[in-house]
Amino acid sequence: MSSVEKIPQSFETVDHYLSSFDFPLLEEARADIAASLNDIDKSPFAELIVFDEVKADRSLVFDVKVDYWRNRCSSDGRVPYSTSPGDIVVISNAKPEAASDLQRFGYWTFAYVTDVNENEDYDSFRVRVPPSGIVKGMRRSLHIVFLVNVMPISRVWSMLRMRKNLNLLKKVLCPAHEKRIEQKCDVCSASTNDGLVGEAARNLLSKLNDSQANAIFRCHAAMKCHHKASVELICGPPGTGKTRTLSVMLVTLLRMKSRTVTCAPTDAVTARVASQLLKLIRESSMSKFDGFCPLGDILLVINKNSVDGEDVAEISLDYRVDMLRDCFAPATGWNRCISSMIILLEELGELEEAPMIKVKINSLVDYAKCRVCSTVSSLRRCMLTMCTHVPLLFLRDENVERMVRALSLLDSLEGMLSHKKFGSKELEELFSLSSQCGVLLKDIQRSLGTLNFPSSKGQIMEFCIQMASSFFCTASNSYKLHSVNVKPFDLLVVDDASQMKECEAVIPLQLRGLRHVVLAGDAFQLPAIVKSRISREAGFGRSLFERLGSLGHAKHLLNIPYRMHPSISQFLNSIFYRKQILDAPDVKRKSYEKTYLTGPYFGPYAFINVPWREEELDNLGHRRNLVEVALVMQIVQSLFKAWNTSEKKLSVGVISPYAAQVFAIQDRIGQRYNNHPYFDVNVRTIDGFQGGEEDIVIISTVRSNRAGSIGFLSNLHWTSVALTRARYGSN
Repeated sequence: MSSVEKIPQSFETVDHYLSSFDFPLLEEARADIAASLNDIDKSPFAELIVFDEVKADRSLVFDVKVDYWRNRCSSDGRVPYSTSPGDIVVISNAKPEAASDLQRFGYWTFAYVTDVNENEDYDSFRVRVPPSGIVKGMRRSLHIVFLVNVMPISRVWSMLRMRKNLNLLKKVLCPAHEKRIEQKCDVCSASTNDGLVGEAARNLLSKLNDSQANAIFRCHAAMKCHHKASVELICGPPGTGKTRTLSVMLVTLLRMKSRTVTCAPTDAVTARVASQLLKLIRESSMSKFDGFCPLGDILLVINKNSVDGEDVAEISLDYRVDMLRDCFAPATGWNRCISSMIILLEELGELEEAPMIKVKINSLVDYAKCRVCSTVSSLRRCMLTMCTHVPLLFLRDENVERMVRALSLLDSLEGMLSHKKFGSKELEELFSLSSQCGVLLKDIQRSLGTLNFPSSKGQIMEFCIQMASSFFCTASNSYKLHSVNVKPFDLLVVDDASQMKECEAVIPLQLRGLRHVVLAGDAFQLPAIVKSRISREAGFGRSLFERLGSLGHAKHLLNIPYRMHPSISQFLNSIFYRKQILDAPDVKRKSYEKTYLTGPYFGPYAFINVPWREEELDNLGHRRNLVEVALVMQIVQSLFKAWNTSEKKLSVGVISPYAAQVFAIQDRIGQRYNNHPYFDVNVRTIDGFQGGEEDIVIISTVRSNRAGSIGFLSNLHWTSVALTRARYGSN
């Protein structure tokens, strides 16, 4: 692959910039598929029930149905894999145990999943087969094996060919000396930061340190300019509050009715930023409506199976579409529920003039209680769904206020009906309350009837995307925003920007009308994972954050880490951060010090020499050191004994640069600590530990050379990740 040239550091034109990623991207796609073929025996597979050509016109498009997906590496024969557009699969006469089996079978082909039918009982989808695929002559008994999903690569490839909004691309291509010349806009240079965020968000800003608040003010000031594009970088070591700073900034922008799109390299990081935003909104009591918090302006687009936890479920696209689909349904939705309640209240009103005796009063109350409770339940669900999930810009404040008032009256109505004693006075109050509620519900029904609510699932999905003003997604999923008619966004925010490949950032950077971007990251953490050595050497894993930093672009440094013991941060500060980092007051207090193991070897951080050169290769040729495995086990067991007398939670992370060492340690630890929820042990590679944090971290280096040098520590990114995961101790 000699044609894969190194991606330049600077570029003369936008075309030169975008085309420089072409060959590294194709090579990475090739490496992705090749790696999947090497592991084909571990891949999800299924038997085909249907394999029918859609048209007999040699278009090579087939409708496919499978029985169910299974994987022999899992304990129950099933895996949580589900077919998605962009999947590359292999269809063959038999289940291949190795890539070489495909040539032996004779009849096999690659296929690309184009569409998935979600309404079928069976897993049903459509595939396109390449012209070179051998389809004719295949037996009816066929197997299908999943290899890899190339949708993210396909989206990048498409965006490298689009020439949409080039404002920001031209800005990032601008040489460093020109950036300094263009730093101030002639029209907007006189503006100040006063009143940028409004009074409602100042309480949030007051809880930030100076470096965090200043970063937000600088970003706000840059956004005020509508004449020139801007790129702002926020940096800092782990624990300095980069995500929190971004979240506070997003809250203030939400209050200012600015439109933002927030991207990250993965679903997990995207959900983390969205979760922080939700937490801040609820803590700051931004809502002026009692009892609930309208969230329709915030939308999260991620794979629903990729993130655990329910804290962001309310703002996820799939959940919101399902909720609104029920709410807008003609037979069971809001209109039907309001009509049913109005009819019931009118029936109660008609009984007001009828002569009553005590027995009849009790009968009436029992009847009303039964009918009202069942009807109110459905109506309350619809109203809460609408107020929570429909954007305020569309629903309008006055409608929300009416529904909040109606819910309060309905609660009072239910409360009154639950009283044990019910006389003529209580009955009079019941009729009065019913009348008020009926009048209000008619107003609500009339006002909501003027709104054009979507009906089908596709229309509701498009409605949610169009109306959201604070949008969260991966860079890859931001591709969807190019195909939907949405109002231009004011700001692009990228968290973990140092882990996002530069070509991936091209997708959101070209969003229509976008002029401002904020990138947050840490240049000393690991870059994006690149499977191809050729692409890696070409600089394919480099981020836009890294390149702008290396060109001298100004950064806003967050300089106070809130989780690392001072002894650990001091070590890192001197190596990586030019002694610009300050310890937070909390970590300097005596109470922050934790002593789990006593002895001369164990302090906040310790280096333990293993003199025996016992590293070996496992049966796959990967390095491990069983002596270090035994030592790690001894340290973990000692920590468990020391913790066992405590009632506080303790988390231990075990890191190694070698996957074989990770597997060996995981195998030894097994499930022995599973019954102790407050003693948590996580064993991962250094790559897998990025973004995580534990109370204590144990690093198994596996090997060193004769001079005592540890190879992986020569990579500053690995060293930084390994040493910044611990709160109290690292060994």
